[in-house]
Amino acid sequence: MKNFNKSFLPKKWSSGRCTQTEPQIVNGTGLGLVLKSPQGDTLAYCICSEFKATNNESEYEALIIGLTTAVDMKIAHIKINCDSLLIVNHVKGEYEAKDCKMSAYLEIAKEPQGKFDSFSIQQIPREQNSQADALAGLGAVLKKKNVLTIPVIHVLKPATIRAKKEKDVTIMAVDNHEERGSWTQKYKDYITKGELPKDNEAKSLKIKAMRFTIIDGILFKKSVTGLLQRCLEESEANDVLRDIHEGDCGNHSGGRSLSYRVLCMGYYWPTLKQDAIDYVKKCDACQRHAPIIHQASEVLHPSIPSWPFMKWGMDIVGKIPPTSGQKVFMLAMTDYFSNWIEAEAFRQVKSKEVISFIERNVICKLEYHQRLFATMAHNL
Repeated sequence: MKNFNKSFLPKKWSSGRCTQTEPQIVNGTGLGLVLKSPQGDTLAYCICSEFKATNNESEYEALIIGLTTAVDMKIAHIKINCDSLLIVNHVKGEYEAKDCKMSAYLEIAKEPQGKFDSFSIQQIPREQNSQADALAGLGAVLKKKNVLTIPVIHVLKPATIRAKKEKDVTIMAVDNHEERGSWTQKYKDYITKGELPKDNEAKSLKIKAMRFTIIDGILFKKSVTGLLQRCLEESEANDVLRDIHEGDCGNHSGGRSLSYRVLCMGYYWPTLKQDAIDYVKKCDACQRHAPIIHQASEVLHPSIPSWPFMKWGMDIVGKIPPTSGQKVFMLAMTDYFSNWIEAEAFRQVKSKEVISFIERNVICKLEYHQRLFATMAHNL
């Protein structure tokens, strides 16, 4: 990411309203900063300034922070879009900064410009800077709310359509881990209340509980490396296995590798290894694209004859190209010991022809046999 287009829009907010016309001093400023690469990658920054600043001062603050961020990211070429005509002309040298504070800000803003291979700045209309505008509003409004993360929810359809679909969906019963005997509950009861089960697991539970801790009501296990692994229930474990195995970053790894990745991601449950192996066995994509196993599904049972003509194998082949007499089927018998072959052609092969062939070519001719193995007839 060497080329970036940076747009920012600093604002001052008071009681949820934006003041843009007069350079009033307010208690804290919200700044918005958006970095965009030529490939379309976007980095958004919401900045809360805990000091009083005028409109122009906050504009310079956003410019300086943006330039400092770009230098830290080792960006070579930068193009700045700003909706403040005064700041743009100050940087270009078309306007003179007469105020001492503006002059100081301008000197600081010009310092990192020489670290770029190419630098340009231009003024754009405020409506084209909507992203930075929204970020500035968040920075001003939420500066005292201790909000660390803000989830972004994408609503695909209106609430009227969603409500109709929800009425048609049958609500399934949700498993209650408490009623089913959650494996984490006994650890929570011992750590928080000192309660132990009445069965023989009390002693082992005391030893195992030393590796567990509770943070904000959630049970964690202390791994050998010092990583705290969150303890999951059955339904949560299945979701984690699915996301890691076949999610956006999944690679359909094997059972042992999958269990190791789950532990490295910071999750744990007692049957992790076996559950990972079972999940991989049930994965449709893994079964379809796995290497072909040529090993027999069960142990082979060889049939070893002890003397000649003890065991025979029989097969019917057809239809073959017609021979004399329009015979299109062949009945063949092979001795398992000596590979002796008896064969004859027929127009049709039914029980009468088979019995006659065996009596004539095996029983009467060789006068001995004990076992006969037959296979299904197949077409050429």
